[in-house]
Amino acid sequence: MVKHFLTGTVTVSLLVLTSACGNPPDPANMLSTPSSSKDFKDKGYEGVIDDLTRAGFTNVEPKPLDDLITGWITKEDSVETISINGDSLFTTDDSFPKDAEILVSYHSFKVDPDEPSESATAAASETSSVSAEPSSSQDAKEEYLTIANNRDLASLLSTRDPFELGKDFVEKYEGRTIEFDGYIAHMANHGTYKTRYDILIYSGDFNDSHGPSFQLNDVNIVSDLNLTGPKIPDTLREGDNIHIIAKVAGYNAGGDLLLLDPITTEIR
Repeated sequence: MVKHFLTGTVTVSLLVLTSACGNPPDPANMLSTPSSSKDFKDKGYEGVIDDLTRAGFTNVEPKPLDDLITGWITKEDSVETISINGDSLFTTDDSFPKDAEILVSYHSFKVDPDEPSESATAAASETSSVSAEPSSSQDAKEEYLTIANNRDLASLLSTRDPFELGKDFVEKYEGRTIEFDGYIAHMANHGTYKTRYDILIYSGDFNDSHGPSFQLNDVNIVSDLNLTGPKIPDTLREGDNIHIIAKVAGYNAGGDLLLLDPITTEIR
């Protein structure tokens, strides 16, 4: 009788303990992060969000810090911290529910609706530095290479056989800023990213291509192209005629591509 009583008591105690502790998490609902919190730091936030989403996490949100003034030391859009259900220190050995609240905090410029963005201001400032002491924005713009003030660019944009001419142009003018009319000939996602693109540009108007194959490599439409002008679109498409100001960034011999680093882009 005593034995049965003790057995029943132990059974009840175990049931109470299990109930108090709650049900253990379902292993099928738990995921590991593709990188540790340390490895995620300083990477581009969009790429980090893509990595976490591809890993299966369903509740990933960006959080701009609005903490940049110039962006010269700390890179815009770079990750500062990642918080998973309030935990900002984790490794790939840790597991979290796939619907855990993930906040990706990244460095950004504070946006004033009545003022140009800091990123656009920084880009304009960097361009203006070509001149020692520009007295006005017009003085800075005169430093841009155009078909009107540079014979080499005029020849490059009008040629039907641009390959050697493009390579020679980059060797001579890499780092300089050029300005011209062109159109978007092709857009493709950069790698596995959904919001970053490789954009092929030809000079002239759509269906009237000439000159070299320009490429904007690994760019985000909003944060990198710096869309400007009276007709700012929600997105860009193949065939769009544009006016672009960009730095000559290099030459890809394998694809005969003249690489550009965009400063401003305007729909024509």
